[in-house]
Amino acid sequence: MFNQKASEDVELYNKLEKTVNDAIEIMMNIERSFDQIRPIFKTIRDIYREITSKWGCEILPPSVDEIAEKVENLDGVIATVIPGAGGYDSIAALVHADVQVDFASIGLNVIASS
Repeated sequence: MFNQKASEDVELYNKLEKTVNDAIEIMMNIERSFDQIRPIFKTIRDIYREITSKWGCEILPPSVDEIAEKVENLDGVIATVIPGAGGYDSIAALVHADVQVDFASIGLNVIASS
């Protein structure tokens, strides 16, 4: 369904593709653009919300989006990413290495970290 909708709404798909490429560029140059990480990842989530609403593809389920917002408000979290499409299974968080993030304070468990 996603591929079909992407071919029908090329403008929105191209917007997503450009934003993801911008995020990659920012991450590749992290020393000079650390403060740009959260905004670009928020833009990606905004586009996921738009796709979810406009295309009827649940790329970013509202319940997962709500949890991601809570995670981003924790001290030490830089940004969150929802891996995969239509996922109800995980949220990835980019965090400061020198901060112990208290995920348990919002009822979450860390299942992997590196």
